[in-house]
Amino acid sequence: MPVIAFASEIGSDGDLIATQVARRLGLTLLDHSNVLERLAQHGFAIPSVGFGPEPHTVAHEKDWQLHKIGKIISTEILFLAQKNCMLLLSPFAPHLLAGISHIPRIRVRAPLVRRAKNFATAYDCKESEARREITLREARTYAILQVGLGIECPSHDQHFDLVADTGWLGTQEWIEEIINLVQDEDFLPTAASFSRLRALALNASAAQPRANGCSDCG
Repeated sequence: MPVIAFASEIGSDGDLIATQVARRLGLTLLDHSNVLERLAQHGFAIPSVGFGPEPHTVAHEKDWQLHKIGKIISTEILFLAQKNCMLLLSPFAPHLLAGISHIPRIRVRAPLVRRAKNFATAYDCKESEARREITLREARTYAILQVGLGIECPSHDQHFDLVADTGWLGTQEWIEEIINLVQDEDFLPTAASFSRLRALALNASAAQPRANGCSDCG
């Protein structure tokens, strides 16, 4: 069980669960900030990509940005997934690593009211402000998944091996459930699964855009 692909809704305590799972299993935890740092190196900041009604020319530019961001994220996640003994905490990892049988894909979620309370407490803001910020951040992530990576209905349960809802079961119970799941023999590495991962990583690397321009956008 060398790698876990882990996604977490904002405010769902998924980062806490991921940290404890990684510690218990002796895995290196790499979170979403590592991917964002990589994007910054290529001159992109996700918050700079606007959303909402817009003229066609602006919409085209946004889609171009999202496709390029998707390529950079794909390259980084697939590169990291080839390094053994790590937990990748990123909303993109479970989708990019789909079909690789030795990598369990986990998602942590919770009702919005609970997530807003957690966010408001963590950032010392009103719950109404927390809900707006959560909605904005998740819209950006979904746009990259849908437009940049071609993932339809990214929150659908079918994309994951386990969906942990912290609204009805506590974090410690989910930690045990996840540890039991990922240690199942169904997730033992095979030559075929490693080969598929290498092939996906090579394809992503070949499609990687240049830092100062996009090879497929004139």
